[in-house]
Order: sequence, then C-alpha cells, then structure tokens
Amino acid sequence: MSQPARRDPPTCREDLIRKAATDGAAGFRSAFDWINERQELLVARRGENRGLTAIEIRNLAEEWILAGNDIKCVREQREPYKDDRHFHYDIIVKNLPDFPRGLYVEMDLESCAEDNPSARLLDAHPPTFY
Repeated sequence: MSQPARRDPPTCREDLIRKAATDGAAGFRSAFDWINERQELLVARRGENRGLTAIEIRNLAEEWILAGNDIKCVREQREPYKDDRHFHYDIIVKNLPDFPRGLYVEMDLESCAEDNPSARLLDAHPPTFY
C-alpha cells in the first residue's frame, strides 16, 4: 500500500512560513490564518490564553516571525497528522504580559508554492515544554 501524499515538502521550509507571514501582514489574510473557525473559537475560549482573541494571537505570531525570531521545525510524529504533513512549525512568542513562559503557537504549511505559500495556525497556548 502506498503512502498518502503529504501537503508539505520533505525538508524544513521555515522560509515559506516567513513568506506566508509577510503576505499575511500585507493584507493577504488567507496566506497566514487559522486552520478553521472551530480552532479559532477554541484558542479564544481557552482560559489559559488570558482573553487573547484568535486575531490577536495570529497578529502576535505574525509580528514574532516578521521580527526574525526563531521558528522551530518539528518532524511530525503524531497520529493522524504524520500522514498529512512531514513537519509542523513552532514558535514561542516571548515578553508578553501575563505569559511568563511565552505563548506557544503551532503552524503548518498549507501551500508550498514558492511565490505564494500559505501557513495555517493550528493551536496556541502557554508552552508545556521547551
């Protein structure tokens, strides 16, 4: 039985995450946004996120990436995601009031087009690791 096709390349492409964030900041919201409305509601309602809205979290992630801060590329090992993607990309936005350890944001690449990549925000919460 053959492996299902994965949406992202088999190598880390932090550059495409950065390009998607740049395009999102330029007003192309679909280039850098939440995976779906359900996840937007979930992160906004999560008490540990201290009232941050999904839009505020997206903007914080965008600003963090555009400032050239670290993005960690993580090989996807979790079921069932490993059949959909090779990697997910993690950041911890630091120096936020009420978040002494920062705010963890998980993303993946939805489209890997060199000239028009898009990233999906998957989750956000205070870090439980790192």
